[in-house]
Amino acid sequence: MSTIQPIHQYQDGLFNTASGKLINIWNPQPDTITISDIANALSKICRFGGHINEFYSVAQHSILVAAMCENDIKMEGLMHDASEAFVGDVIKPLKNIIGKSYDEVEDRFMQVIVEKFELNMASMHRVKEYDKAALEIEHRHLQLNDNKPWHMAMIAYKLPFRVLPPAEARVEFLLAFKQYASPALYAKIVREDSAVVGSI
Repeated sequence: MSTIQPIHQYQDGLFNTASGKLINIWNPQPDTITISDIANALSKICRFGGHINEFYSVAQHSILVAAMCENDIKMEGLMHDASEAFVGDVIKPLKNIIGKSYDEVEDRFMQVIVEKFELNMASMHRVKEYDKAALEIEHRHLQLNDNKPWHMAMIAYKLPFRVLPPAEARVEFLLAFKQYASPALYAKIVREDSAVVGSI
């Protein structure tokens, strides 16, 4: 379904995406989840609950994680936080308090995303070490104001850090998706979501 509903007519658990998809938070469906909506939302969601010295998006975080990942899990690295496009980026202390309810909703979205974008769930677990490394990089740069490049044991080159504005982060996320997706998957996604081509 892709009809924008007036806010006052919302039913519990339903919300609109920027593209007009109607999402059921309790029962997300593959045909309502698009890579263009994911890129758009993640590019406008700030990491660390906004408690940083400049805006830094979940989209750019995802790009960073994917860049650090081994070649066979780069797609999983890029998409590891894709569910946050629909449930938000909740800071870890609050997520721990909310607990099971949030996890259940996030897991529903992640299951649909894994299936739709042909991700490997076992590989998603391998991404965690790179996610933690990215968190440390971001903390040092965005909260401790350490602007030096970082040399990390897991990668063989220095990784420069430049904060991207939302519009640029969205495009870079979509370009990374095109780079890491198989040609067959990318062709299928573009057929279903023509906004991808017009966005990059």
